Amino acid sequence: MLGGLGHGLFFLGAVLVWSVFTLQDVALTGLRQAVWVPVNNLVFGLVKMGLLVALAGSLPEGGIFVSWVIPTAIALIPVNFLIFGLQVPKHVRETAGEARPPGLREMGRFLAGDFPGTLSMLAIVYLVPVLIAARVGEATFGRFSMAHTLGCMIELLAMNMAISLTVEGSFDRSRLAANARQALKRALLIITPIIGVACLAAPLILAVFGSEFATEGTTLLRLMALAVLPRVLIEVYLSSLRALGEARKLAVVQIGLAALVLASIMALFPSWA
Repeated sequence: MLGGLGHGLFFLGAVLVWSVFTLQDVALTGLRQAVWVPVNNLVFGLVKMGLLVALAGSLPEGGIFVSWVIPTAIALIPVNFLIFGLQVPKHVRETAGEARPPGLREMGRFLAGDFPGTLSMLAIVYLVPVLIAARVGEATFGRFSMAHTLGCMIELLAMNMAISLTVEGSFDRSRLAANARQALKRALLIITPIIGVACLAAPLILAVFGSEFATEGTTLLRLMALAVLPRVLIEVYLSSLRALGEARKLAVVQIGLAALVLASIMALFPSWA
C-alpha cells in the first residue's frame, strides 16, 4: 500500500499529523486543562468509527488507515486554536512572574534521559505484538491482539492519570510527596473496580468478538488487567522523577523494565505458547 512516492508522502504526512495530535493531549494537561483531553478523544473516536463504517465499502484495503488520518487532521485545527489562541495566553497571564521557562540546556538534559526511556516503554506496547505475530498463526494472533488491546486500554488510563502528577509536581515540588500519594490513591480507586470488572467479565467481553476469542483470550486479558495494579505504582514513580528532573534515573528504570519484559518473552514464549 505504501509503494510509490505519493503513498509514501501521504504516510509521512499522516505520521506528522498523528505526532501533533498526540502532543496536544500532553500540552492541554501541562496547561492544567486535562478536562479537554477526554472530550477531544471522544469526538475523535466517534468520527473515526463513523468514517470506518462509511469507507468500509469504498476503501476495503485502506479504509482503516484513512478513517484514522482524516479525523486526526481535522482535530488539529480547533484543538490548536484552543491551545495557542486561548489556553496559552491565559496560562501566561496566570503565571506571570512565577514560572521560569526551562533553558535549552535543561531541556536537552531532560530529553537525553526521557526520550530513550519513553521509546523503551513504547517497545513494551508495540514491539511485543510484533514478536508474538512472528511466532504464531494469523488466527491465534488475532485473538491475542484483541485481549492485548483491551488490557493496554486499562494501562493507558494509569499512564495518563500520572501525567497530571508531573505537571503539578513541576509547579510546586514542595507538595510532590503529598500529590504522589493522592495520585496513587485516586488512580487505584478508579482503576481497581475496572480491573475487577475486566477479570470477572473477561469471557463475556471477548465473546462479543467470537467464542474463540473468549476461549483463548480470557486468561491473557485477566493477567494484563491485574498487571495494571503494579503499573500504577511504576507510573506514579516515573511521573515523580519527571517532576524532579531526574532524567538519568528515569531512563534507567524505563529501559530496565523494557529489557526485562522483552527478555522474559523471548525466554518464556517457547515453553508457554
